[in-house]
Amino acid sequence: DGGGGGSVLATTFSSNNGQAGNMFDLRVPASTAPVVIDDFDVNLDTGTWDLEVYTTTAGGSHVGFEQDPTAWTLVASVPGVVSNGPNIGTSLGQSLGVLVDCGAQVGFYVTCTNGAGINYTTGTGFAVGDVYASNADLEFLAGTGNVYPFGTVFGPPTSSRIFNGNIYYTVGTNGCG
Repeated sequence: DGGGGGSVLATTFSSNNGQAGNMFDLRVPASTAPVVIDDFDVNLDTGTWDLEVYTTTAGGSHVGFEQDPTAWTLVASVPGVVSNGPNIGTSLGQSLGVLVDCGAQVGFYVTCTNGAGINYTTGTGFAVGDVYASNADLEFLAGTGNVYPFGTVFGPPTSSRIFNGNIYYTVGTNGCG
């Protein structure tokens, strides 16, 4: 299944919920090296989906900008993605090239423009911003479910929504500080 990139951080493929989109943050520890986000595998309902991937324009968390389209930059438009089926990774096949610098956090919004095709997991016990999955290079933080485009937000305050996917990335050659 997988997209490009030298390394991968998996979240989960145990969905129990879904919506058109999912917002989440990725953070690079200050002690490692910058990371370039290359691609995602996503958890999609059966069918053919038109997806978009956004990042926070100014960097930083998605929190507080869930319904503000002016705070986001479209980094990929991926029409006609044929799902491999629920709870199985479907590659977007992109070269996103999104830098997450040492000690930085960047918000992402992965969304279907043609319906509620994104499968995710209700993050019971995980508040938005809690580390859900991590390795030495990268931390994936629990996020929110979102109606396309930048609509109603699901998750807070009682729980979060966990993006189901694989995050493909390349570690930079220069270490941090």
